[in-house]
Amino acid sequence: MKKKSEILVKTFDLFINQVIEYIKSYYDDYSEFYEKLSYFSAQSFKFLTWKNIIDVLNMIDIDDLDKDKLYSEFYDIKSLYYNLKTKNIKLNDQIKSYFSSKTNEFRASNFTNQNFVHDNSDSNDEGTISLSNKKDEDFIKSHELWAYILNTSPNATPNFKKMICYIFSIPCSNSFVESIFSNMKHCWNDYRNRMDIELISSELKIRMNSNYYCNQFYKRILTETQLLKQIRQNAKY
Repeated sequence: MKKKSEILVKTFDLFINQVIEYIKSYYDDYSEFYEKLSYFSAQSFKFLTWKNIIDVLNMIDIDDLDKDKLYSEFYDIKSLYYNLKTKNIKLNDQIKSYFSSKTNEFRASNFTNQNFVHDNSDSNDEGTISLSNKKDEDFIKSHELWAYILNTSPNATPNFKKMICYIFSIPCSNSFVESIFSNMKHCWNDYRNRMDIELISSELKIRMNSNYYCNQFYKRILTETQLLKQIRQNAKY
């Protein structure tokens, strides 16, 4: 009995070690690459350094990218970034205001979740809202930061924009892709099997990228006469 238990322990240890080695081999191959990509986050100490941009470009291949013009665009972007940071309004608040004006709504749910936490102490049954620490308040989402910078830049930055779009299209996992498949199964079911691929693609793009509420989408549709005409016809199929 003792011998069997020892064999079992050794077998289990071997299994665990193999799992650990597999995980290491999976991540080690891309660790350097993803580490360099992380420098494009505003929270990185190496944010906006030319050396990092060159390091990343040496690891990826972007067609028709003019590195000479990219160098000039980089310093335009860097100058704009520091000018935005020195304004009286915090950069995080500038970004919020920008997206609020673009969508005609203040995305309260997203910003509230970042800037406030619920206190579930016994002194208040309903929970009180308290300010989170300053680090959480100043947290900036990287994709929103770059969208704000690239769209407010007074100078054209086509090469820098192409590079940023390429970098942020690289998935860190397959979870987003899996969520699209789940949404596709929900859209394209047995009761809606007459829809073609183009229509499914359009519906998925709306689902995954739109910030409209149902009533906002309804009001928007009423202003699109050509779309309403197609809806009343068989063009929707």
